[in-house]
Amino acid sequence: MIFAKLALFSLLILFSKISFAEEISDAIKDSRDKVNQASQLASQYWQGPTSGPKAANDKNIIFVAADLRNDSIKSLAHSVIDAIDSIGWNIRFLDGYGSENGQASILTKAISSKPDGIILGGIDTKQRQELLKAANKLKIPVVGWHAGEVPGESADNSVFYNVSSDPVEVAELAAHYAIIDGNGQSNIVVFTDTSFSIAKTKSDVIIKTIESYCAMCNILSIEDMPIAEIPQQMPTTIARLIEDFDNKITHFIVINDLYIDFALPSLLSSKLSAQYLPRSISAGDGSKAAYKRIETNTLQVATVPEPLVLQGWQIVDELNRAFNGEEPSGYVERAQIINRQNMKKYVDKSNNYDPDKQYRKAYLQLWH
Repeated sequence: MIFAKLALFSLLILFSKISFAEEISDAIKDSRDKVNQASQLASQYWQGPTSGPKAANDKNIIFVAADLRNDSIKSLAHSVIDAIDSIGWNIRFLDGYGSENGQASILTKAISSKPDGIILGGIDTKQRQELLKAANKLKIPVVGWHAGEVPGESADNSVFYNVSSDPVEVAELAAHYAIIDGNGQSNIVVFTDTSFSIAKTKSDVIIKTIESYCAMCNILSIEDMPIAEIPQQMPTTIARLIEDFDNKITHFIVINDLYIDFALPSLLSSKLSAQYLPRSISAGDGSKAAYKRIETNTLQVATVPEPLVLQGWQIVDELNRAFNGEEPSGYVERAQIINRQNMKKYVDKSNNYDPDKQYRKAYLQLWH
């Protein structure tokens, strides 16, 4: 009788282990399929617009930047200059330096200058509704980058077009990568800034994806840290997380590579041994520092970048469509995940994610 009970107990343990392993295996398989698909470009052919108006003449543009110290916004600004130089427009930049008051002030200044068009670089339209209404009344077309929670035309007409990858797609990919990187048993801290609608969308989707696809994964903490305050808040936040969770954290998922920039020094100077240092995945934007970390396997293992150079050209094209009284292009670039395995193929020697050079030729053919 005792032997029978022991045998039954052993069988229950065995079946439990098999069930546990199968559950993990299923989660990893689903996530791995999605990541593998997104690790390579779906097509080598230009997927953007193939028709549009010729370039308008003699336009003066103001680029209103949330913070030009942000590597992504700075890279975007350079690509906008490149595109504008090709058609002879003029552009000047106003920098909000990451400050709420500063961003409101420079947008007010930009509108008061009555330019032909305005570009919003990382300025959330929800926070600037009244000012954007003023621009609309003056018939100044506004094109945004990361200016709202979804790419495309805005329902409230606050911007002509919001250029961005789909934040839902980006966030899902980051979450799936964390699942497979942790072998279906990841313990995750999510970093976000819910004052930005696109950031809140990303973190909400990250959490939902982890909970839906990985029963053995855990969201240990959701850190709502304003992007402008990352340098000040990150050291004490890292210290608190290490104290609260000891060696349990396996992964950070962040909505912007900037969080990892400032988490890195605190993690490396902590008392955590190398095997317990969290591995980081970013749901945007793809900074030069991020690619260096991925290449050297220094805490960051992947990012889901924005094609910033392409997007600079798209911003100029959307403005040109507005100047010519045409509809936006409707183009949204598909998200792609970058890790050590595919980085050399899609990231150039200057650490720019610029995988498809055909857009320059395509846009120049439209404009000229």
